Amino acid sequence: MTMAGRQMDDLQAAFRAAMGARATALDAAAESLREGHAEAADSIRRMTHALRGVGGTYGFPEVSEAAAACEEAPAAGLLASLDRLRAVLVRVSDARPPVGDGGAGAASPAPVIRVLLVDDDPLVLLAAGAALSADGGFAVRGADSAAAALRQAAADPPDLVVTDVQLPDHDGPELLARLRADGRSRDVPVIFLTASAATDGERLRALGARGVIAKPFDPLSLAGEIRRLLRA
Repeated sequence: MTMAGRQMDDLQAAFRAAMGARATALDAAAESLREGHAEAADSIRRMTHALRGVGGTYGFPEVSEAAAACEEAPAAGLLASLDRLRAVLVRVSDARPPVGDGGAGAASPAPVIRVLLVDDDPLVLLAAGAALSADGGFAVRGADSAAAALRQAAADPPDLVVTDVQLPDHDGPELLARLRADGRSRDVPVIFLTASAATDGERLRALGARGVIAKPFDPLSLAGEIRRLLRA
């Protein structure tokens, strides 16, 4: 098996492991909706939006398709669409990846780029973190909010910040501005992950971003794309 094949197997195994927990979270939100809590519908649509974006990234387009149908379902059909999505998640979670060739690969080089990944979706953190860690040239830690990222950057400045544009407390440009305002992180390059790269890329680079990577990203090419942007 090639190195790329082993990396994809690792990513898919991690995705399968996460799907059981995501199905449980959707179950809880569905029960809340059945009990009459209207705000649960927004929570369901946020979770399905995230699954829609990362399913294909991990090589499970059926997850993206079921999540898209759920996100776009009318209110009257939301629970039925959610049941179909949950069935897909459980099937993916229960599946077992094929057995690899077991061959020993070359030893990975020591990590040289310390990356702080910032995204409020644990699946995106998992995908990007696993992809960069598997490359062998990155040491990765994650943060699920701008506030958490700022605390980590102040305590131990990374070599690079890779962040989503939409965060629960501050948006990416504000995070960039706050990093620049702190002498400890002023010179740390920032790369944005965004589903609106085509329209927002120029604006984000004008604010001082090193570059922009479109979401959903290809996990097998993420490390190379980051190195290309750092060299630019």
